[in-house]
Amino acid sequence: LNNKIKGAMIYPTVLSLLAVVVVTIMIVFVLPTFTGFITSGGGEIPGPTRFLIWLSEFLRAYWWLLICIGIIVVIVCRAFVRSEKGRLWWDSRKISMPIIGKSLKMIYTSRFARTLSTLLSSGIQMLPAIEITSRVVGNQLICNRLTNTIEDIRKGVSLSLAISKIEEFPTMIHNVIGVGEESGLLDDILVKTALFYDEESESAIQRLVGLLEPLLIIVMGLIIGFIVLSIFLPMLSMYETI
Repeated sequence: LNNKIKGAMIYPTVLSLLAVVVVTIMIVFVLPTFTGFITSGGGEIPGPTRFLIWLSEFLRAYWWLLICIGIIVVIVCRAFVRSEKGRLWWDSRKISMPIIGKSLKMIYTSRFARTLSTLLSSGIQMLPAIEITSRVVGNQLICNRLTNTIEDIRKGVSLSLAISKIEEFPTMIHNVIGVGEESGLLDDILVKTALFYDEESESAIQRLVGLLEPLLIIVMGLIIGFIVLSIFLPMLSMYETI
């Protein structure tokens, strides 16, 4: 699944990098060639053009500062995410994101169902199986929720009822677990559930990538269009003055 996500993200990533390179070249190298002509021609300089001139001068003068700030931000963010509180904060934010959060919930549910099924079919008892599964899911928030589930099961609560308290899992999962508990085929039903959520997550990722590609093209077109318009607006103003 990770390989499929990486493969699907190649085109959007290349397109994003291309957009950044094109915009940077236009602002840093192309715009200064017009700056002297624009400022010496007289007339009023529009606000968008003044903003681009300021941005071009700032990037040429302080590009090294932006690179240093970017490196520091990356290091600080990585250190924060690797900490216990930072990982919990980031994991909770990931599953709350629109569109992306839904896909991640499906992936985590599939991991939970498949891992728990494998452990139960191997003869491992329920509580140790859930404890191991909580470390495999890959989300600290859900891991904490599953830890609380272990305490509920120890008090005599059924697995399906305990799982229903985990809001990060889809509603269907605890209904399926309830059917598995009543039929005695919990591990088999969990495998089928994992396959179902695998297919759902792949479809959701494909839809997300399909939505991302035209969105990036639109954003890149708007940015480049803004730059071109900012360059030609003062030219039109000078032409009207003449």
